[in-house]
Amino acid sequence: MKISKNKLLLLAITLATVLILTSAVNATDDTDKSIDNTLSEKTSTPATSEIKETTINKEKITSKNNMEEKTINKTDKIEKQKKTATKTLEVNNYTELEAAIRTAISDSNNVYDINLNEGSYTLTKNLKLGSGTINININGNNQTLNANTAARYINFPLGNITMRNLTINHQFKVYGTTTLENVNVNNAFDNGGELTIKSSRLNCSITNSDFGTIIIDDNCTFGENFGMTALSVGQVIINASNKMYPYFNTFANGELTNLTIDKAIFAANVMFKDCIVNEGIHTRVSNYLSFKNCTLNNRVSAGKNSTVIISDDTILTENFRLILDETSTVIINDTEKIKEFLKNYNGNYTLSNVTIDEEKWNYNNLTVINSTINQIISNYGGILTLNNDIVNSIIYNHNNGLLIIDNQTDFTENARISGGGTIKTDNITKILDYIDIIDGNYTINDTVLSKAYRFNGNITLNNCSFNEKDNINFGVLTLNNCNVLLDESIFLKNYGVIVISGDNNIVEKIENHGKIFYDTIPEGYEFNSKIHIINNDTITSYFYNGLTDFVNPGDTLDFQGRISRDDIKYLTIDKPVNIITSTNDARLENFTDITYDQGSSGSNVTGITVHNSQFYVNNANNIVFNNITNIVENKRVGAGVGQTSIRGSNNITIKNSYISTAYNGGSSSLVLAGSDYCNIINNTVIGVEGCGNLIYLTTYGVNVKEGTLVNHDNKIINNTIIGPEQASGICVGCAISGSNNIIDGNKIYYSGEGIALQWGSGIDDEYSEDSQIITRNNTVSNNYLYGGCGIGGANYMYNNYIESGSITAGSNAKIYNNTCDSIKLNKDATNALITNNIINNEVSTYSSSYSNSIIENNTIKNINILRNTGNLIFTHNNITGTININGTNNVFTENNITSSSDYAFNGRGTNNTITNNHITSAFNGGDASVDLNPETNTIKDNTPISTIIGIADDLRINIYETETITFNITNSNNEIINKGNIIIKDETGNTLLEQTVNGEEINLDLYYEEQGAIMLTAQYTDETGEHLNATKTIRVVKLVPPTQTQISDETPVLGESTELTATFFQADGTPVNGGKAIFRVNGKTIRDDQGNVIYADVINGHVQPLTVNITSEWMKPNTTIQAIYSGTDEFEATITAPTTVNVAKPEATITLDAPTEATAGTTITLKATVTDGENNITS
Repeated sequence: MKISKNKLLLLAITLATVLILTSAVNATDDTDKSIDNTLSEKTSTPATSEIKETTINKEKITSKNNMEEKTINKTDKIEKQKKTATKTLEVNNYTELEAAIRTAISDSNNVYDINLNEGSYTLTKNLKLGSGTINININGNNQTLNANTAARYINFPLGNITMRNLTINHQFKVYGTTTLENVNVNNAFDNGGELTIKSSRLNCSITNSDFGTIIIDDNCTFGENFGMTALSVGQVIINASNKMYPYFNTFANGELTNLTIDKAIFAANVMFKDCIVNEGIHTRVSNYLSFKNCTLNNRVSAGKNSTVIISDDTILTENFRLILDETSTVIINDTEKIKEFLKNYNGNYTLSNVTIDEEKWNYNNLTVINSTINQIISNYGGILTLNNDIVNSIIYNHNNGLLIIDNQTDFTENARISGGGTIKTDNITKILDYIDIIDGNYTINDTVLSKAYRFNGNITLNNCSFNEKDNINFGVLTLNNCNVLLDESIFLKNYGVIVISGDNNIVEKIENHGKIFYDTIPEGYEFNSKIHIINNDTITSYFYNGLTDFVNPGDTLDFQGRISRDDIKYLTIDKPVNIITSTNDARLENFTDITYDQGSSGSNVTGITVHNSQFYVNNANNIVFNNITNIVENKRVGAGVGQTSIRGSNNITIKNSYISTAYNGGSSSLVLAGSDYCNIINNTVIGVEGCGNLIYLTTYGVNVKEGTLVNHDNKIINNTIIGPEQASGICVGCAISGSNNIIDGNKIYYSGEGIALQWGSGIDDEYSEDSQIITRNNTVSNNYLYGGCGIGGANYMYNNYIESGSITAGSNAKIYNNTCDSIKLNKDATNALITNNIINNEVSTYSSSYSNSIIENNTIKNINILRNTGNLIFTHNNITGTININGTNNVFTENNITSSSDYAFNGRGTNNTITNNHITSAFNGGDASVDLNPETNTIKDNTPISTIIGIADDLRINIYETETITFNITNSNNEIINKGNIIIKDETGNTLLEQTVNGEEINLDLYYEEQGAIMLTAQYTDETGEHLNATKTIRVVKLVPPTQTQISDETPVLGESTELTATFFQADGTPVNGGKAIFRVNGKTIRDDQGNVIYADVINGHVQPLTVNITSEWMKPNTTIQAIYSGTDEFEATITAPTTVNVAKPEATITLDAPTEATAGTTITLKATVTDGENNITS
């Protein structure tokens, strides 16, 4: 404690905006230039200053708790910036109200106005609304929310909630930013966030959590059932503090006036004016209490960095006590007025001519003169001076303390000096009977030492005798002509340096763990009293319910060899020390607990091995463990907490270390429980069969208040994590709960779950199913996962390589630049963004999930959307497999989809939109590649349109004849394509056709001289991608031409000419060559006009064309023609089969024979001739 002058108060007000005062201090000049007037250094206030009233801006008060809550809500407020619209919902009963609230949770980017229409609102079940966020205004319209039992409750999620014009008769819990306006509350409620209550009536009990803040305006009223529960430790802010006094035990930022304080209360930044204080008042961290014209008849205590202000007109009775933390400050003009009432002294104080009957603590500079000390004075790192006193109690001189005793101070038989601090006295011999530790530079002559001592400085004993065993030396002890008056074999243990001279024969009675020299210390030898050797023999000297007084903060503990004893099973490190093993072989085995508690904060531990022992770090800060080894095998260690268990601690680093658990009963290996800002870096963590989680951020077994941040801002970086050979349901490579944690650069080898969220809520109470534990903003990045393990959830997952495992997307997840086997969208995967990933197998959903997520710019093989799932957007992805859609309201647009299946899309989904994609499947393209019901889904504008190469699948052609195949390239809409290229090759790879497609007919000429069958391949390509590339296989059968007669006109016309030809081939396909052929019509040989037979040459199997006139002979029914081959010496004569010919009648021609001139009245003759082109028609 320190007392500051008024001048300092003004500085404090300027610097500390957290203070809201109703009175303050003006300062006069301080002529004592030796006094530092900086308030932050907590120095004393000059006695000449005066306290005067002034006005302080109350709006500047912000408590630490409030700041922490605002930090928690910061992320929520950022999320609120995403709001795009206000939507209105009308409800008529509680079922509809619940549905409306859940709708708002699923659409947290928008604000929902929920209007309660006139109806019956009865809660029939407990509503736990999950861990999402919400932005709602409930307009009650004077409706009443009832419940079928008084214990029914509703848990609201984080977010912004306003309730107006409403009566609430059931319980509820709020955790975000909540406003109650004109609300009657008649049942209990819990607040874990920032709650503002306006113009309301409160007839209920309130539980205000540690992180809760309640602001109550002056227009609120209170019923007979109003009150705060014992669990209410959060802040309550109200201007009308007097109005609240009967109901509250906690007050903040107000004024209490003209009251008798008859109950213990917490107060933060409160002015007490004209009050009588008969019960204790306490303020918390970084707050103030101010007393104006009060009577203080009980204790006033202030937490860390807090201030107590006492006016001159305030009366301090004999029952008053002022309890101050070492960092707290009191502001008062008359320091003499309070000094006897202090318990904690944190300034420069002198107590004279007093009797001390109550315990005192000194943190700075306390001098006691001409006084009687009947109660303990504890000197915690300060200077305690005793002048001409009578000491009748214990003086505890802490390790860092300095105790100065003059030669006139006397000690009674009840007196004792304990602790490891330094004692300064001119007569050490006088106080030998009252001390256990001789520390400093002293020479003791001709004295019998009748009790055991710890020598901890530079002590010389001349002609002294030891009459007690169990002496210990940690310093430099010189023994000149000393002797031992005991028969004990050992009277002294040495862990420092002993110098022996004279005729004493005591060496054999010293148990030596340090150095012993004779006469003098060798030149160049330096003794470091800060290093302590700890082995299996010495450990009991350093550990007993923590570290003993032999160890001072900052000392080094050098563990050596194997340490395991039956008489010591608990090692507690409770001071900041350095732990090493200079021999590199320290191994602590089979201890029940090895614990680093809060007192060990600031320690450094290097190179120690712990085997089959529980390893704890409890409520500590700023400890570094480097190159440690913790091994458990075949022993039940870590039940319910984990073998290496960091609990409730901050800034703990474990690096370059090895942790292994095998067959330990299923406990986890390395656990962070309710710990923040810790670093787990470059370690190897191995789990063999029968182990639990390997690295585990948990809230189980931690006293977590709902709605608070725990396990936040930890870093798990560059570790190697190796799981059991067989996957286990109780083993996760790295399990996470909490917020803002980073899991980066780790390698995990395991066939089970690699990185996953902690199962369940982490709170073991009735609300565990939907707890408000905050797990958000965790980052999993740059990790390598092998063996089938994957990532089960985080907010940010990027740059991870997952050999064959999956990633599970949760709410608001951002997943990008990963390589994995699959990605699964969890049931709560709302507003997830999945982008730029390589997904070697599939993207899939859980049933009954509508996630509003976006999947874009990924490479994906397959997609499987289950029934009752939807609201997914797939865009700009490269998809190489099959898409199965059984869900609804999914959108696929601007994707590139290539499938080897018959269809790229299939399933029974409805209301899906598939547009503007580039889709190809085994046989289709564009819209035709989608096998979904087009009546219940929107399928349009997908490219490319299917391409059709217009050649028959099977062609039959004759050898020795040129066959021209004419075709077009069209799309599935039978539209001719006018771009791209066509290539046709035979089965040997020879190109038969290659040309640009321009919309005109394409001609393919085929000519072969050998019979048989071959395969041709036609391939169409369109580099623009507008049309689907197509490939077609064509079977060509090459036939021997039949021996037959052909006519050039299928239906020759009487009177016109036509060409006759014929083919003659042998049975083996060899063409007839040479000789003559004639033709017959209806069995009659065709002759010329002179009656001569007409002959035609036969060349290479073909009769040369013969032109003939069609006569009336051809008009007979069933007219046939035949060709007759004459034969040669090489080929036999033959005849073709008859070929039937149908002859068409010619058009009739009329010829008129009439005179060119005629005279009127005369007779002329007209003649007409009708012919068929050859003969006159007579009938």
